[in-house]
Amino acid sequence: MASQLSTTVIPSPTLYDLKDLVEFNATTQLPIKLNSSNYPVWYQHIHSLLVARGLEGYITSDTTCPHCMTNKCHKLPFNKSSLSSSHPLEIVYYDVWGPYSFTSINDFRYYVIFIDHFFKYLWLFPMKLKSNVAIIFLILKGFHQRLGIDFKKTFNPMIKPQTIKLVLCLDISHGWSLSQMDVNNAFFHGTIQEDIYMSQPAGFTHSSFPNYVYKLHKALYGLKQAPRAWFQSLHEFLQHQGFTNVKSDTSLFIYNKGSIIAYFLVYVDDLLPSRNNTSFLLSIQDISYNQIFPQRHGAMESLSWC
Repeated sequence: MASQLSTTVIPSPTLYDLKDLVEFNATTQLPIKLNSSNYPVWYQHIHSLLVARGLEGYITSDTTCPHCMTNKCHKLPFNKSSLSSSHPLEIVYYDVWGPYSFTSINDFRYYVIFIDHFFKYLWLFPMKLKSNVAIIFLILKGFHQRLGIDFKKTFNPMIKPQTIKLVLCLDISHGWSLSQMDVNNAFFHGTIQEDIYMSQPAGFTHSSFPNYVYKLHKALYGLKQAPRAWFQSLHEFLQHQGFTNVKSDTSLFIYNKGSIIAYFLVYVDDLLPSRNNTSFLLSIQDISYNQIFPQRHGAMESLSWC
């Protein structure tokens, strides 16, 4: 055994009082802490650990250089916060981020972020203008609603994949063009049928009636009834213009009178009109913009479907 061991010292031109001899074995590598604290700082950072082999039984728990422990940490530990919450929404952090140098597909440049301290859940609300933050604070906490008590029916208008593929085939075969209409704040245009009340938002409390609540007449984002209320308003408008709702797919509306044929595909707040008469679609857009709901429209260049 003695013939297999060799003794060496790590060399250093400025190192002094180094008395630790290290024995090497060809099987294992373990770090040993330097005994002297008078070494230069550069040496403590670079050569603070000796490489030892075959000394597993002599290594104590305090064998790691504190400098290496700090340098090897990718993240410094966070001090424990004194804040604590015992139930959801007791402590909520929020901030407004923006403006971003580029706008999103829907022209969003600002974002409001809410973080619940209890659950660590995050809510992100996009905004086109920073002044829209007042609307964000009015959004109801829809997750408080319970099925059978606060709402009974929910519905979200989403066109079926088979339907949109069929309409695309008709457009290609007849040479029609498919447009896109994006309704601004679509859910705000829906009228709810149920009696729904909400507390007065912070900062907008009526001085004479601080204990009163609001009764909603229009749907707000976050309500379970909001998608159904919006679709009902759109359904009534299109029927008034002569469209017929297809029973096999309630998100498809068809207009077929005389020589004019038009299809309206609804995907939540996005409308995809297809027609053989451009002037007819323009008249529908003008009526809806001036009387019902504003929207942005244009020719659809690409379509992604999952």
